[in-house]
Amino acid sequence: MSDTPLTIPAAPPDDPGLSYEALRTEAIRMVQRMSGDIWTDYNYSDPGVTIVEQLCYALTELSYRAGYSVPDIMGDPATGAVALRRAGLYPARTMLPVN
Repeated sequence: MSDTPLTIPAAPPDDPGLSYEALRTEAIRMVQRMSGDIWTDYNYSDPGVTIVEQLCYALTELSYRAGYSVPDIMGDPATGAVALRRAGLYPARTMLPVN
């Protein structure tokens, strides 16, 4: 491991899938084009814009996580063992408790 501290770069990412602002701008542009004169409120307070922002956040999060290896995502940082609950995975006996 290097002694260089980890920082968040100030420059926008090269991959547009990692850029929240680029996805949000393109999504609003698409909504404007598809809705025509029906939807005219594109402010931050509009519930439709909030839904678009939630979607953009989810897409950037997925793009970010796609760069990690599966053991890094699913493994416990301390032991390296697969932590099912940490990864949101539950065994069948927990989800289907019918005998």
